[in-house]
Amino acid sequence: MRYICVSIALVLLLIWSCENAGEPVEIDSRAADEQAILSIINEIEDSDTADYFYADLDEETEDQFIEPEYEFLAKPVIPLKYGRVGLRPLVRDIRVEFTSDTSARVVFFKVLHGRFRVVTMDSSYMLQRIERKMGHKFHRIAYFVKRGAENESLRRRWHMVATSVVDGKSLGVVDSTRIQTTLHILKLSVEYADTILVIEDPLNFIQRPGSILTLPTGSEVRVTAHVRNDAQNKIRIPTGKGSELVRLHFGRHRNWRSVDMYGIRYMKWIGQTADGVNIYQGNWTVKAHFRINHAVIDVIDNGCIFNDDIQTYPYNSVTWGMPYRIKPM
Repeated sequence: MRYICVSIALVLLLIWSCENAGEPVEIDSRAADEQAILSIINEIEDSDTADYFYADLDEETEDQFIEPEYEFLAKPVIPLKYGRVGLRPLVRDIRVEFTSDTSARVVFFKVLHGRFRVVTMDSSYMLQRIERKMGHKFHRIAYFVKRGAENESLRRRWHMVATSVVDGKSLGVVDSTRIQTTLHILKLSVEYADTILVIEDPLNFIQRPGSILTLPTGSEVRVTAHVRNDAQNKIRIPTGKGSELVRLHFGRHRNWRSVDMYGIRYMKWIGQTADGVNIYQGNWTVKAHFRINHAVIDVIDNGCIFNDDIQTYPYNSVTWGMPYRIKPM
C-alpha cells in the first residue's frame, strides 16, 4: 500500500509539473527571442557597412568644433566656435516589445551626456570657455519579424525589417531624465534629383533596409526645415530673423575621426510663416562613401551660443537624423 501511495504521489507531481511547465517554457522562449534580437542589433551597430542605428553628435574635442557663419560683435558673447563634448560610452536603453509570436517592436534610447562648450572672446581679446551641462536623448523605433523553418536558429530567423527616423531632444538640467526643450522641428523636406521627401513625424517615418534613402555620388541634396521656438527670451540673430542656429550634418558614421570625414553646413534662415515658424534651408554634395551614412538636422537655441547666462539659457536643442545609402553615379 505504501508503494501505491508513493506511485500516486509521483504521478500527481508529474501532472502538476506538466500543467505548470507551460509558463516557464513560454518565458524561456520569449527570452531566447529577445536575446536573438539584441544579438542582431549588436551586429548591426558593429557593422562598418550597415550601421542603421547610429545616433551621436559628439564632436569629442574643440579641434572638431566649427565656427559660426556670421560675426556677432554687438552681442553679449562673441562666439569663435562651439560644439558638444560627450562622455563615453553613450547610455543605451533598448526595449523589446513583442507584438505577436513572430513580430517585435524595438524602442531605442541613446543618451549623450557631457558639456556643450562655447569658445568665446571678451573685450580684451582673451579666450574664454562657457560650458553648459548637456544631456541629449535620441529616440528611434525598429521593427523585427521572425521567419523561416522551426529547426533554424533564432538568430537566423529574426530579421530587422524597418527603422524610423531618430528624434533627438535635450534633457533638463535639474532633472536630467526628462526632456526639456522649447524647440520643435515641425516639418523637414529633402530634395534630390526629381524626388522630394517630406517628414513630419520622425518616429512614424519608416524606412526598410532595402529601400532607405539612396543618393547618387556627387548629387546635390537640398534640405528645408520648419522650426518653432517657444522660448520666452529669444535672441534673434541677425535682428528680426532666426532665434536658433540650424546645422546640417551629413556623412556621419560611427567610425568618423575628423571633420574631414564628414560635413557640417549651416542652414540659412529664409523666412518666417504668419504664425512665427522659422524656415531654414541648406544643401550638401554627396561624397563617395559607399556604406550607410547618416544625416542630421541639428537645431540649437541662440541663447546657448550668444549669451553667457547659463541659467536663463541652458542647453536647448532638438535633432532629427536618418540613415542613407550612397551609390555610384
